[in-house]
Amino acid sequence: MATNFFSQFPKVSYDIDGGGSYVNLTDISRNVDISNLNEDKGSFYTYYDIMDGDRPDTISQLLYQTPQYYWSIFILNDSLKAGLNNAWPLSALNFETMIGNEYDKYSSFAVSPELTAAGSIAQQRSDFSVVPLNEKYLPYLFLSSTETDLRANILKYDRYLLQAVVYNITPHEHATQSYANHPILDLRNTFLSSSEYVLEWINPFNSVTQAAAYAACEALKEEWIDLAIEPFKTIDIAIPNAGYNTVANGTYAKESYMFGKKYLTAGEGFTWSLYRNAAYQYFKYDTLDSSITYPVSAFDVLKANTIDNPSISNYEKEQIENDAKRKIKVVRPDIMRDFTKTYFTLLNS
Repeated sequence: MATNFFSQFPKVSYDIDGGGSYVNLTDISRNVDISNLNEDKGSFYTYYDIMDGDRPDTISQLLYQTPQYYWSIFILNDSLKAGLNNAWPLSALNFETMIGNEYDKYSSFAVSPELTAAGSIAQQRSDFSVVPLNEKYLPYLFLSSTETDLRANILKYDRYLLQAVVYNITPHEHATQSYANHPILDLRNTFLSSSEYVLEWINPFNSVTQAAAYAACEALKEEWIDLAIEPFKTIDIAIPNAGYNTVANGTYAKESYMFGKKYLTAGEGFTWSLYRNAAYQYFKYDTLDSSITYPVSAFDVLKANTIDNPSISNYEKEQIENDAKRKIKVVRPDIMRDFTKTYFTLLNS
């Protein structure tokens, strides 16, 4: 017989204010381990695939002709015991909304982790994986295309996937008119078409009217430069006219050195205007180690593997995880009455 779930819980006398007056309260702390309900643990349940629009009470109505057995769904499925949030599959419409909110404001492209010896700092390719991208610096650090007069904020750099994730792609001050009335997606595609980028530090404060904030931001830039330059003291010290020796001998100031370095992209097939389509993982290629600086050939190996072993996108990953939530355990309709009786008998014992 269908029943209100909490009405079957035992009562307990409790002195709420310590004044000696006791009231009967429902003892919601009681719990029954589902493994105690039946020695053959698979005999009392079957599986149900959640459809768009389904709720625990509507599933109960469909299977048992009453919504009152909704509680059994939470009892049988560990993932639901803490509630429906993040455990119940999203409908197709809500899934697309989530993807839009979580991914579509970002773009991504793969950055080659290589150091290239060159005759001058302006020609040198650098390794983005060794650049500090702490949250305290990211509001002022921008990736700037060397070919398109566009720049972007940096969300993060994924050293495992070699991906820079960017957002808010906008023209440089002098190029605003050139990109007037361009759609956002057009700006994204133009920015991502570049083959190389440099880092910029942009101080958003006015040096006169916001003098203290401006000075603090400049100090933060110097702090970042000192951190960023450390790896290069050993990584490229031997590169003539381009290595750290150009700073040591006074040819370049530290700031010019760090913001003159170029970061090389992987090119076509490794840029994604919408981050939803970016690679979440590359199949059969999981040996990249974020603790090391990769040789020049590392990205070539990654590209070669990706051709034969396609990637799974962020969208596909989210879809797989959402679909995995659809299959749940439900009590077999033919034994729901016996299940209920046994459950509440144990609950009150």
